[in-house]
Formats: sequence, structure tokens, C-alpha cells
Amino acid sequence: IQIGNGDRPSAFCTKGCQAIPDTGTALIVGPMKDVVQLNNKLGAIPVKGSKGMFVIDCSKVSRLPDVYFILNGTKLALSSKEYIVKMTNGRRKVCVSGFSGRKRLENQWILGDVFIRAYYTLFDKGNARIGFAKAVH
Repeated sequence: IQIGNGDRPSAFCTKGCQAIPDTGTALIVGPMKDVVQLNNKLGAIPVKGSKGMFVIDCSKVSRLPDVYFILNGTKLALSSKEYIVKMTNGRRKVCVSGFSGRKRLENQWILGDVFIRAYYTLFDKGNARIGFAKAVH
């Protein structure tokens, strides 16, 4: 997992980890320590009492870097428009980071709806493989 594409990108899972696409998970979920660092790089702050949720100033969303998932050597990009979930809390707009942490995950990432909305996912059980293609909306 890589943030940005410039001179000094930040990387996570540099020695490899498991990625599991899951239609039953809303966000992209990873190890808490990695997700905290990733969200810090994005300028997101933790939501008290939420167990791994982060919010970011909505005015900064358009300036956030792309986040890349490198799966079997293929680099799949998520733009901030894709990994930030915009919600309303009463009359107030809230921007939630699409990256959430769980303490019990180690070297595993769950690619939930935030990822699956951006990439068409084909589950080929007969050939024991999964394919991804950029979704067209």
C-alpha cells in the first residue's frame, strides 16, 4: 500500500500482506498501527470512542494524494474522491476516511465497499482467483 507517487511516497505492507475483498465490509480495514499512520499522513483525526474510525476536514479532500494498492504487481489507485466517504450529520457535512483500523488484524487488509466501488471485482471460484478492473460509473 502506497500513499502518493512523488519523490517520497509512504508505504505500508512493504514485506507483503494479505488482501481480502469483502462486500460485507463498508470501509477498507487494516491493522490499527498501519491505519493510524496512514490516516496521519492524510491529516485525518480519530473519532473518539469509534474503535478505528477517522474524519478529515472536507475542505482538504480535493488536495489529498492517491492511495495505491499493489496486488500481485498491479498498481490500483484510489483517489481521495473514492476513499473519502461524505456523510451528513444533521446539517453538517462530515468526511470520513475510508481506512479503518482493527487491533486484531496483522498483515491483513479487508478491501470493503470503498475499494469495491472503485474496482469491479470478479470472484472466479472455479479457477481460484479474483480479478479487478476500474469501475465505470
